[in-house]
Amino acid sequence: QAQALAMAGVQWARQIVFENAPPSTVHLGQPWAFRLPSTPIENGSIGGYITDAQGRLNVNNLVATGPGATAARAALQRLFGELGVPATLLNAIADWVDADDQTTDGGGAEDNYYLA
Repeated sequence: QAQALAMAGVQWARQIVFENAPPSTVHLGQPWAFRLPSTPIENGSIGGYITDAQGRLNVNNLVATGPGATAARAALQRLFGELGVPATLLNAIADWVDADDQTTDGGGAEDNYYLA
């Protein structure tokens, strides 16, 4: 039952997002930004909401390839620098999200380090 409810939530989110597609502007007054009211069901209730993640940092960009990957990594490096965060932490995050087992020079660590 929980899986069926989760899938219903995903379908609701798809429907509400695609109702606005293609959005020329995105704002918090659009239907996607409103919380789905809690609806009683057998043994509980279901509700939900969609959160705009555009303003968040995508750490996967640290290991991305293709157009824009270099610029995205440079932006994260500048931000970390402005915040006084050591570059070694950036390398450790990159190694954490990448798919290989090769460490990044200057502070990176792979699975063996975390499993120890």
